[in-house]
Amino acid sequence: MSLRFVKVQSLGNDFVLVRAEEVAGLDVPALALRLCERRFGVGSDGLLVYEVASRRLIRQRMFNPDGTEDFCGNGLRCTARRALDLGEVDEAFEFEHLGRVIPARSLPDGRIETTLPPAVWSPEGVPTTLDRPWFDLPIEVDGWAGPVSVLSTGSAHLVAFVDRLPRDAVFEAVSPQLENHEAFPERVSVMWAESPSPGTLRLRVWERGVGETLACGTGSAATASAYARLTGFKGPVRILNPGGELVFDMDGWNGPLRAAGAASVVFEGVWLDE
Repeated sequence: MSLRFVKVQSLGNDFVLVRAEEVAGLDVPALALRLCERRFGVGSDGLLVYEVASRRLIRQRMFNPDGTEDFCGNGLRCTARRALDLGEVDEAFEFEHLGRVIPARSLPDGRIETTLPPAVWSPEGVPTTLDRPWFDLPIEVDGWAGPVSVLSTGSAHLVAFVDRLPRDAVFEAVSPQLENHEAFPERVSVMWAESPSPGTLRLRVWERGVGETLACGTGSAATASAYARLTGFKGPVRILNPGGELVFDMDGWNGPLRAAGAASVVFEGVWLDE
């Protein structure tokens, strides 16, 4: 079998992008395990599968390197970039992605804006085993303790605001334990965040099913929402992922999350399955 693919990235979050018709009838979760592997596959943070339904609509799925299906903000921008470059969609269109409809549009400066629904804080929406929203509440694992917020922006995230981003030893020991904490039956991604100045947040990212990555779009959205709720900050929020910047424009912490960021096609290729 040979499979045509495109390697895409947004903020250093990289994906293998394929058309839905190319993988019709295949075990896509198993395919993701092989394609995302960085030594024996193409190598990526996830597999994107998309279908252009019309000039106003793209249907998309995303699979993590462990084969689990998830919602992905950076993946939306990556697919949008490819479809826009090929002239397959109008400058403003929508995604259908994991049961959600996401407006997207191309900006004059080349960035792509997507509008995510308001963050979900309810225990059943994350989900968590807590009987109330997990907002600025304490948690402790492996000797680390601190207040965190847990919410969903299409994917579940734990946001920990710290004075300084953790060094490798703490990050690599604590992040997976938070991801797999018994309070989160479907696991969470972990966003460590420091604020060098008002309205600016710097992240270190641990994605569920992936590990450390250079960026997370939905995690950035969750961090922006949690920051606005915690501080009452109003105005654009700059999220500095290790791989680049996203700017969020929100009408309060409980409003839609408009994010603008860059994406690009890295290369095209054919994967030859033995």
